[in-house]
Amino acid sequence: MYQGTPGDLRRMERQAAELAAEVARLLTRIEGLTGEGSVRGTITGPGFEIRRTSTQWTART
Repeated sequence: MYQGTPGDLRRMERQAAELAAEVARLLTRIEGLTGEGSVRGTITGPGFEIRRTSTQWTART
């Protein structure tokens, strides 16, 4: 369990969300090269979820 301050936790979750958005952009680019639907699954982490929508990968916080 996290033992830091609430401010530190929010900062870390914000950084994780930013990185998740970058991963979603990269997955969309990979599918552009290899074909839509070639990458599958859902990635979840602290405060985010990366998943495929009908046209691209997105990160939700």
